[in-house]
Amino acid sequence: ICFALSSFNINSIEAGHALKMFAIACVSPVLAGIIWVGKKSYLKGFLVFTLALAFLLTINHTQITYYTIIACLVLVIFVFGKMLIERDFGHFVKSGAILLVGALLCGGANLHLLNFYNMSKETMRGGNSELVSNEGKEKSKGEKTGLEKDYALSWSYGKLESLSFLIPNIMGGATSEYLVSNRESETYTALASSGDPNANELAQASTPYWGDQPFVGGPIYFGAILIFLFVLGLLLASNVEKIWLIIVGTIFLFISWGRNISWFTDLLFDYAPLYNKFRTPSMGQSVLQIAIYAIAFLGLNKLFEKQIDKKAVEKKFYIALGIVGGLTLLVLIIPKLFGSFEAPNDGKLPDWLRNALVSDRIGLAKSDAFRSLLFIAMAAGLIWAYLKDKLSIALVMPIVLFLSVIDLWTVDTRYFNKDDFKKKAELGTNVQPSPADQQILTDQDPHYRVFNVLGGNPFNDAQTSFFHKSVGGYSAVKLLKYQELIDNHLTKGNMAVLSMLNTKYFIVQGQDGG
Repeated sequence: ICFALSSFNINSIEAGHALKMFAIACVSPVLAGIIWVGKKSYLKGFLVFTLALAFLLTINHTQITYYTIIACLVLVIFVFGKMLIERDFGHFVKSGAILLVGALLCGGANLHLLNFYNMSKETMRGGNSELVSNEGKEKSKGEKTGLEKDYALSWSYGKLESLSFLIPNIMGGATSEYLVSNRESETYTALASSGDPNANELAQASTPYWGDQPFVGGPIYFGAILIFLFVLGLLLASNVEKIWLIIVGTIFLFISWGRNISWFTDLLFDYAPLYNKFRTPSMGQSVLQIAIYAIAFLGLNKLFEKQIDKKAVEKKFYIALGIVGGLTLLVLIIPKLFGSFEAPNDGKLPDWLRNALVSDRIGLAKSDAFRSLLFIAMAAGLIWAYLKDKLSIALVMPIVLFLSVIDLWTVDTRYFNKDDFKKKAELGTNVQPSPADQQILTDQDPHYRVFNVLGGNPFNDAQTSFFHKSVGGYSAVKLLKYQELIDNHLTKGNMAVLSMLNTKYFIVQGQDGG
């Protein structure tokens, strides 16, 4: 339940990444199938592994599939390594054959993936270009066979930003929000009293987010209670259960950091097969969250076993509470210990506005730190009462679950709520033609194209294509030769090339602002 309500998943739904969510739902059962086969539940393991993998491949979210393979490799090393250590060679051969048959069945039913692989060689995620840059710029090994590295690593999650797993607003929240919209904020007061003629323009810089990702729909929050249970699980779960999950979690935490852990990312980007065809490193949290929630559950499972030494567990309980509660308390008391609370572009702002933004961001972090501390205290209080034989497991577990759901739900609905839903009847009225669109639409020539540079990057724009044949538009797998045309000619305004593409109209900013 809590895995489903992780803000990584909810934010993905809000952003429209439906296929990614279907794929993430398949990862855990694929791993579960391998575990069952390893425990000699051959039929159950085979069916779960094969069906889940078949769904995953059919959904065709290649990046999540790639991440699943990494997680499976770690798990397989541990499961089959244990068989070899125990010299159970018959089980080793049988398990290997079962999983291989399942994988081959799924692969054979999804041969279309070979087409995608072959097509990728012609795209910006694929092969070499026959063109040579006159600038003589050297490229790394990875950039010759995949995406350009800076582009691929744009959405790298910050190391400090990972504190949002515990405290959602440690980095401020979503880039689409504006502190100035809160009339009680210091930013609003500073702008309202500034008398600055550019106040409206400055208000657009009042985002609470101060990380270095281009934009975010919201923080990745796994739940304060769940992070507390995760640390408790690290202390309580057996090594056989948790070590492979710790390794998987560490790998995908490092993947999500992207350019912020360059030695690791460069190694994967330059040498790991196919890795350089994927972008958005923060997507690594799709598997990281599985490891975190699984270890949290293992901790709970161990905590509520009938035959446990409650004295020994109590000591580890206090250690986990001290680590997670202490970290949260530090953010509440000394927030500046965790960063400047200044965004990368804040240096361009006047001091009076920058100071107000920092003050408001600190306020957001402290508010959520207090909130997380409160949820941790409530869950810890219940577990402490259980360890002291004051409450039964039948009462403690449902209340811990209820608190966890409330914890996650109230953060999720900050970014995904009723405002995100529209009636079908309203959808057709969302996109209205501008005066420029209306003027162009009077032209009955069927062949012309439109180049719209009014909204910034025309190659991240979809609205123009609603009304016209567009020179721009977005695709994550553009043909490499067209991406080169964009980079070397279209973005530089080469009129001969634009004419070659039948460009007849340009939508640009007029002197009157229209």
